[in-house]
Formats: sequence, structure tokens, C-alpha cells
Amino acid sequence: MLKYYKKPWPHFVGSLPKDFYQYVKDSWNEDDAKKKWNKCKKRSNIIIEDDKINTTLNDISQDILSKTTDVFEKFYPRLDTNKLTGVCSNLFSENPSRLAYTMRDLHIDNGNKLVTGLWYFRHENEEYGYGGNLVLHNPITGKEKLFEYGENKIILFPNTPISWHRITFRRCSAHTRRFICMRLESKLKLHNYQTKNGKEFMNYEDLKNNYE
Repeated sequence: MLKYYKKPWPHFVGSLPKDFYQYVKDSWNEDDAKKKWNKCKKRSNIIIEDDKINTTLNDISQDILSKTTDVFEKFYPRLDTNKLTGVCSNLFSENPSRLAYTMRDLHIDNGNKLVTGLWYFRHENEEYGYGGNLVLHNPITGKEKLFEYGENKIILFPNTPISWHRITFRRCSAHTRRFICMRLESKLKLHNYQTKNGKEFMNYEDLKNNYE
């Protein structure tokens, strides 16, 4: 069940049914040959091909989009909300168990994303306190909200100019940090955020809203 919060910026948090959560855990793809790694080798992704998983997660992403039309109207006043359509994709994502390391710094998602979702699969034997938590950050007010990495925790949010976030430092753990990344992407480009050589270099003041 998901609950809607409007601060520090619009987002939905909650959990999904236990039987579905267990189904996804049992279906987790661990094929090293299929893992696509980022440049710094801190994250791997495998495209989810299971129809049951994709159908459920895609329905959730589309539902979030339908419930946040007013949010897009507020932050992108020149955008024709009738064009708020996109294609969903979902990833088995992992941060490997190894020495402690820093995670992704403050950023906003690419401008072609309409909705982003993170569904966490903390190992049942890993205690809380190892980091890798999501921090929501409002660049206008400076207020933040921490969403702790945990078992069957999910957060989804529309991509707005104030949807900034970061991941806290990950301590050394014997267990891989697992999560599903849910993406609803469009041909639209809402804003111009980008990285350079895999690093964040833009801030809120640099951001150009393409539909302001």
C-alpha cells in the first residue's frame, strides 16, 4: 500500500504485498553475464523480463503518473499534460558487498523520466545502519527527508525540478544492497540535467526547465 506525501516534494512511499515481494525475491536474476556495470563498478543492472513482475510494476508506475498530473502542471506550466505518456522498464539493481564506499551524490533524474521508483530488498540477515539510504532534498527550502533502505520498502516520485536526491554512504556489509529501479520514460525532455564523466556537476540554479 502506498501513501502520498507532498513534502519535501511529492512522493509515494509504502510496501507491496508480501506474496508478490517473495515472488520477486525468488525470481531475482543473479546471472553475472547479464549484469551491466556503471563506470565505477558500484552498481549493476539486469533488465527484468518476467511478465508478472513487469505487469505489476508498470501498472504502479502508470498509476502514479495519473495521480500526479497536477504536479506536472505546477512545475511545467507550458507542458501539454495530454502528452504525459511513456514506456516503463524495470531493473534488478545491486550495489555489491565489499569495502565501504560513497554512493551517488545530490542529483536529479534525467529529463526524459516522468516517474522513478525504488523498491528495496534488504537481506533479512543485514541489520539496519549500513547506509545506502535515500535522502530527498528540496533545493528551494533546503529541507530533507531520509528514506531508510529496508525490506520491502518502496518509494516513487514524479520527476520535477525540485526532485533532488542522494544516497548516503554505504558501510562495509557482507550482503549485497539490492533494489529494483522502476522507470517511466518519455520522448519529452522535461529539463536539461546531465552528468559529466559519470559525476554530478550541475546544481538547481544551473537547471533549465524546458516547459516553464
